[in-house]
Amino acid sequence: SKKSSSKKSSSKKSSSKSSKKAARSISTLAGRWQGKWGACRAASSTCKALGVVDNLCGSCAKVPGGFMLYNGGGLRFNGLSFDDDHHGPGSVQARNVCSLAMYGNQGVYGARGTPNKDSRALIGPSSLKVPHYFGACKMGGGCGKCANQQLLQAGEDFGKFAHGGSCEGDEDLDRAWVGVKCYLE
Repeated sequence: SKKSSSKKSSSKKSSSKSSKKAARSISTLAGRWQGKWGACRAASSTCKALGVVDNLCGSCAKVPGGFMLYNGGGLRFNGLSFDDDHHGPGSVQARNVCSLAMYGNQGVYGARGTPNKDSRALIGPSSLKVPHYFGACKMGGGCGKCANQQLLQAGEDFGKFAHGGSCEGDEDLDRAWVGVKCYLE
């Protein structure tokens, strides 16, 4: 019984250490890029009127059936942009980023509607390569750390997704998302 509880305690400590290590790794990677891409735009009254909780450093505009965020220097959350794979209409990743903008991190996703399959990202020029969250998995597949795997559930932390080009996380750089168009159901 003592061995069993000791193993559980050790497992919890190990899990906690790996979570802290991953957070430090993301913070370090994002920190290296601070100031190397466009300025982060403050949320405006337009964002608030559109119901945008986190503008992801972009300006907000109304589009028929939804809203758009745009920053020519790159949209980002916690210092990272988003994967340039699986970003077009129908991608779960684009819909998840729209939910992140609408509800904020760990929000009650879906409470005011869900971004539909027309939602999509706008990708920057190939010269603007930045650190990003991992989204290069197929919908329904992956490792549980991919932004394109499934729609966010209420309270889920977007920051749990791996960064870079793999489930393990790495320092892969992709073209930045300069915009996202979010259409609501």
